[in-house]
Amino acid sequence: ARPINNVKSYLKVGDNVQVGGQSGVLRDIPAGQAVKGYPPQPIKQYLRNQALFLKLPEIYKRLEDLEKKIESVNGKN
Repeated sequence: ARPINNVKSYLKVGDNVQVGGQSGVLRDIPAGQAVKGYPPQPIKQYLRNQALFLKLPEIYKRLEDLEKKIESVNGKN
């Protein structure tokens, strides 16, 4: 791991912190954390969010289909 050379003096980044590439660190990060994203979040949470983000088009389509079914049951067009 390479040291972070351009951390502003008002940020405190603890020992053994891992920051994913292109992350925007805006707050202090406690020692031992592994974060990624903007704003940075724990890597496991970041990966879960990314997986859900990729499913959004499918979820949106299913929502539209459900709305159409509800409208047809209620007698609307």
